Amino acid sequence: MNDLISRRMTCRVLALVLLFMTAIAFVVPSEVYGARKVIKVKKITLNSIETIRVGHSKTFKVKISPAKATNKKLRWKSSNSRIAKVSSKGKVTALKPGRVTITAMARDGSKKKASRKVIVYKLKKSSAFWIAHRGYKENAVENTAKAFVDAGELGFDGCEADVCETKPDENGNTELIMNHDSSFKRVQGVDQMVGYMTYQEIMNTPELSNVCTFNEYIDICRNYDMIPYIELKGLSYKGIHYMLDTLIDKEMLDKAVIISYHSNYLNEAVNYASSIDRTVKIGYALLTKNKTTYKDAVKYNFGLATMSYKFVEKEKRICSYYDDNDIPYTLFVGKDKPDNDNALYKCLVKKQHNVCGVMCDNKCW
Repeated sequence: MNDLISRRMTCRVLALVLLFMTAIAFVVPSEVYGARKVIKVKKITLNSIETIRVGHSKTFKVKISPAKATNKKLRWKSSNSRIAKVSSKGKVTALKPGRVTITAMARDGSKKKASRKVIVYKLKKSSAFWIAHRGYKENAVENTAKAFVDAGELGFDGCEADVCETKPDENGNTELIMNHDSSFKRVQGVDQMVGYMTYQEIMNTPELSNVCTFNEYIDICRNYDMIPYIELKGLSYKGIHYMLDTLIDKEMLDKAVIISYHSNYLNEAVNYASSIDRTVKIGYALLTKNKTTYKDAVKYNFGLATMSYKFVEKEKRICSYYDDNDIPYTLFVGKDKPDNDNALYKCLVKKQHNVCGVMCDNKCW
């Protein structure tokens, strides 16, 4: 009997102890039991997104301090979601021109937040002199007749293309064709060098049936009233002379712009034109940071330079050199993407630089 009473008392005591410990768990801070201490957000930092063009999206890069904050989740807000909306991940999508403020707020109750002002803008056909880079390539192979025709149909003001010279045939005659690389491998899939094949050999190769001649390119530019921007690739001086003679015969020399990375090519074009009492517009292709390159533009009086959009953002000294010497230049942006939004805004909307045209792969308007 006594043992039964003793066991009952023991069970009651254990039950009371368990009830007490449970109550303590709700009252005593979790730190007592070794749980992780809650660390609040003290600062939110956002990178700068100055501009976004309508139709483009950019995502903010976020830095939260301290790095060991317990809850790093953010709540995003746009001051005007009709101009630009922002996702839960900080991705901002531009909808229509205007100015908005994008705010990121901590969700841990710390009330910390950070904001950035963003300009949303839109370009028009009238915003610039638009030049199709190697033709319009959305539905065509670069530097082909179709790419040039598509550029004309879409209303591009100019058409850039690369001219090469073929191997001389048995009579010593060469042909000027449009191709960017020294070989056909990248674009056409034929592992042959342009200068190692005669024009007839090229035409007898089925994979190269869409190769466009310089004559065809100029005829298309003339038919669509596009300015030819002719980049000199693998040419002999004789080939440069033939190219200029062709432009004269087709009454396009006064409109065409000759561009190259090589000052000797450009000087030969200028000298030959001068020898027949003609002038030619020259542009130095400037896509590198080589100081000698952009100084040569002034030294040799190469007026129309082609400059990468990245220089507007990162190489201000080069832009200043051109601007200060009153050298107009074509802004090269390549593919239409958010990365070039700031450069286009500064050049075309704010008119901060001496840009005379924009060379692009896609329609930017």
